Amino acid sequence: MEIPGYQLIQRIEARTDYELHLATNDEQLGHFVVRVQTFNGDQEGQHAYVEALESIRDIRHPNLCEIVEIGQIGSSVYVVTPYYPGGSLSDILASGLSMARLLRIATSMCDALQVLHARNQAHGDIKPSNVVFDNMGSPVLIDYACLQPQFTKRQFTPGYSAPEIAHGEAPTATCDIFSLGVLLYRILNGELPWLVVDTEEPTTRSASDPLPSLGPQHAAFQELIERMVAYDPQERMQDIERVKLMLESIESGGDLNTVAVKSDLISTEEITAVLPRFPEASDSSSEVSRARRRASAVHWTVLYSVCLVGLWSMAVGLYEIPATKRMLADIGVLENAALVEARLNAEALVADPNQNLQSIVAAYEAVLVIEPEDGDAIAAINSARSRWEDDFSTALTQNDLSVAQNRLDDLLEIFPDDGRLQPMFDELQTRRHALRLQSDTLALLRVTDQAPEASAEMALGAFREVIRLYPASVEAARELDKLAAHFSAEATREIDLGNLQAAMDSLSKAGLANPSYGELATVREKIRRAATLQEEIETRLAQARDLQNEGRLIDPPQRNAATLFHSVLTTDPDNEVALRGLSDVSNLVVVEFDEYLRVRDFGEIRHVIERAKTVGLYPGSIIHMESSLAQELDKISEAADFVVLAERLIADGYITEPQDNNALIALRKARSLDAANVRVGELFTECVTRLSAVASDARTFGLESVATTYSTLAAQVAVDASR
Repeated sequence: MEIPGYQLIQRIEARTDYELHLATNDEQLGHFVVRVQTFNGDQEGQHAYVEALESIRDIRHPNLCEIVEIGQIGSSVYVVTPYYPGGSLSDILASGLSMARLLRIATSMCDALQVLHARNQAHGDIKPSNVVFDNMGSPVLIDYACLQPQFTKRQFTPGYSAPEIAHGEAPTATCDIFSLGVLLYRILNGELPWLVVDTEEPTTRSASDPLPSLGPQHAAFQELIERMVAYDPQERMQDIERVKLMLESIESGGDLNTVAVKSDLISTEEITAVLPRFPEASDSSSEVSRARRRASAVHWTVLYSVCLVGLWSMAVGLYEIPATKRMLADIGVLENAALVEARLNAEALVADPNQNLQSIVAAYEAVLVIEPEDGDAIAAINSARSRWEDDFSTALTQNDLSVAQNRLDDLLEIFPDDGRLQPMFDELQTRRHALRLQSDTLALLRVTDQAPEASAEMALGAFREVIRLYPASVEAARELDKLAAHFSAEATREIDLGNLQAAMDSLSKAGLANPSYGELATVREKIRRAATLQEEIETRLAQARDLQNEGRLIDPPQRNAATLFHSVLTTDPDNEVALRGLSDVSNLVVVEFDEYLRVRDFGEIRHVIERAKTVGLYPGSIIHMESSLAQELDKISEAADFVVLAERLIADGYITEPQDNNALIALRKARSLDAANVRVGELFTECVTRLSAVASDARTFGLESVATTYSTLAAQVAVDASR
């Protein structure tokens, strides 16, 4: 089957009534999943299915799989959704995950389900394989019930589905809450809470099955999950938003930095110390008697030496056994028994390669609680941190972003306020973006077979951006070399045909691909020798100046001043007119950008930055625009935080007091950062109203001095609000 605009590159799943395919799109980067549902002539069912899909097509949430496109071909309906390459939750359960990441995933699922439930939709099949991750590592819910026709048999997953689904009822919001609760238990405890039997009648929880205990380590979750997985839907938690609030209270209610969740049960050998076996006595009295008769003074000396060495070795060996150290500490021969125990536990964790950073640091912090100045414990914590940072750097060098993310997550959970980790976070995000752009571009080139010229130009811009973000990318550099060779060959062909302008355009692109490419000098020399070269340069300079005067600095893409100046500089790099013209264009583009920034036209702002990169304006101009945009967004964000603070303070009655932390101070700060924020003015007006009401009430009860004070405050705030 052919899907308009898509190329089906791999069949993922095939059943009697539908098929799943992996596909690419002619115009969009990345991969997609195409579900083809067959109706075999059931026009009424097909029409109802399309109407149901159209009614939910506008559902959008970062943690919910969206519908990209819906179409019909004969008696089949196809639904296009994004493909998420980050794997599923099932993939990471075996290795486990941190408590902080578990809570982030769980609250994200709550957000996604809240959007579905608000539209009277239920997911109906929440399980690890239906929780996938995008390129940025964010969780996404896929395969929800509304993507399936009404006649399709209800999906039932033993162990995860609610009892009412097993009885044939349609999935509801409380069914989703039940499945999410089971999923949380599964992650925390490593196995499902109830035995699952795959028979013709799949089973789930029965009314008499209690929820097994999670143990003291995860006791904070026990009550929440029990309420989520109640057998009776009426006794079950009814609101997914309430589930999210309880998860957030668990997160804020204690120090979870040192808690690691091992999702799959793994059998490992405990680190044990076994005392060496004592040799059995073998010398009989007769042998000793004969040895005495035979031994000389030298023999006795050797015998005593061997015995002394053996006793010394045995003593050292016994001392090095952890059990011996504990015994000596208990009887007071060694230092504090608790300190010895803590050190031994920490050393055992360091020796276990499967332990995570949180456990190791927590173990040495337990040592520091007993002995705050213990230099070995402090050094061990720093050593563990250095090892995690080295692992991060190594993983980044090898482009193993999953390992790098895990190492960084561990460091951030233990050292959340350490500013030295921010550059590591930024570097990882930049690398992730660069590799995703590189991968998508290579995939698109494979699909288009590099035939259209537009594909080569697209690849040129994409790989140059990859090199800007990730200068060490060998693959991007190799692809740019190929593009430089391609455009150089095109330039040579155009010279042979006498198309000097086309040759200069191709040479300009080759120079953007790799300014050091060896063939550029040869092609440039050929263009220099062309009879009409100087005339062409002068014509281009004149056209560039005209376009500059008309304000066509970097747009339209096909013909603008910056592109013409660049084409001249490719042939004549020292041309002063072109250099000066390109400098003027850069300055004028910055002026346009500043005006867009002043009126906060962010669409035009981003367009100007992208076009400036494409046409190759001076890097200083691009850096100025990107940093200015970032600063403006930071101001808007900071102002929004002050508005939220002011709303809370107003709600709590702290309008003018305390002196150093009240609503008016927060509103003035928000206005100084974002004068265009309408909510600031509304809150100023609310403050005036509240103060005036207090004054009126005071006057009613005869408290004239109080009324005067609050009237004066209201007048002052009104003046402040009008500025």
